[in-house]
Amino acid sequence: MIQIVSIQKADNEEPPHYELAYVDLEKKKNEKGYFQTTKYGTEAELRKLLKSSEVPDIEIDRYFEEANRLS
Repeated sequence: MIQIVSIQKADNEEPPHYELAYVDLEKKKNEKGYFQTTKYGTEAELRKLLKSSEVPDIEIDRYFEEANRLS
């Protein structure tokens, strides 16, 4: 399970790339010194990663809507 810290637009390329910062709660519990993970990718790539981590679609949509609104 993960806890999303933030999703923000990383560039204005086509397709745009995003920065996803999250805490892997299992790693945090088991690995001394773990803080957070940052991934970069297209919206489709990061949505796939979030779905595989069991983040609900409605939550994923909300984060990407906010990232696009703030860019």
